[in-house]
Amino acid sequence: MYIGKHIREGILFHDYVTQLRKNLPDSCELLPDDADIADADIIHIIACWEHRAARLACKARKMRIPYVISTMGGLNQWTLHHPQIKHSLQCMRYQRSMMRYAGAVITTTEPEKNFIANLKWTSVIFRIPNSLLNSSETAESMSQKIAQVYDNVFEKASEKMKFYADDSIKGEGPEQDVARLIKLINMRMPHRNIPKDMTASLAAMLHDTDYSDDDLADILKKTHLYKYSASLFAVMQKMNGLTEGFMPMPPSDDKTTKKIEGYIK
Repeated sequence: MYIGKHIREGILFHDYVTQLRKNLPDSCELLPDDADIADADIIHIIACWEHRAARLACKARKMRIPYVISTMGGLNQWTLHHPQIKHSLQCMRYQRSMMRYAGAVITTTEPEKNFIANLKWTSVIFRIPNSLLNSSETAESMSQKIAQVYDNVFEKASEKMKFYADDSIKGEGPEQDVARLIKLINMRMPHRNIPKDMTASLAAMLHDTDYSDDDLADILKKTHLYKYSASLFAVMQKMNGLTEGFMPMPPSDDKTTKKIEGYIK
């Protein structure tokens, strides 16, 4: 969770963040402020018009980490056009880019939601009232709704990665199934975070599936995954006890192996 400077300094917004931290369900594990971004499954940026927030969003995109933005009333007709706080063209580009690639944008009022919709910077907008300003919304219900947004954004991002992996490897069969899982693991490299259960699933698939070594190796070569797979298998040999008899090619202990080993969590 990234909290913008103007949010941190405002008492009302600070209380909003405090309520959110306190009431999010246990399924939402909040990382400490000094945590590595690679440890996050999703990032919540509570800020508007901040270069630091824009840089964080850009970094998240490069690492394929989905993010959610809460504008907290910072994006409306007044803030966009008022001469005393008129934003530079560069700042406008940053903010527009942040919104365009966000998994979702959360507003607290209907007018701000409609204003953002009219800008056409994003179509994925949720209105979740601030429980401190709306007596009909409790802190618990507000936090629960935000948690549901997290779940939806994370699920869509996961489905998008799976779709890309499925689409990049044509055909059906055990060899394609193995190759797609390797592709999914490979796609986690920019995130620098590969869940242990993914390599465990791959090890079980390689051990229990009746597939052709030659056909699988051919698919991996055509999809430019052959060398990566050899490095991955070297890691799985150490971590998952995978033996060479269940690998379509010999393992390769190299620089990529060390990276993969460091990313598995």
